[in-house]
Amino acid sequence: MYVVHASVLLLLAGALIGAVFGFKASVRIDEGDQTGRVFESKTRAPIDLDFIIRCNEFEVSFYDSGALKSSGPASPSSKTDRKV
Repeated sequence: MYVVHASVLLLLAGALIGAVFGFKASVRIDEGDQTGRVFESKTRAPIDLDFIIRCNEFEVSFYDSGALKSSGPASPSSKTDRKV
């Protein structure tokens, strides 16, 4: 029982450490492209990474109403999926 409590406390401690000492960044990568640089969310300052990020494939699925499907990969057999 104490292991469960300890693991929850460890997760909370990790989230707190990440919030205080970590950073948030974003990057736009077109399908088939790669980059080694991200942009810090608040200042938009570029941050060079020690590794490369590559987007091999990107697919977006919509319902018939036009609403975005938000969970799971698109089903290849579904006739309502549109590749964007």
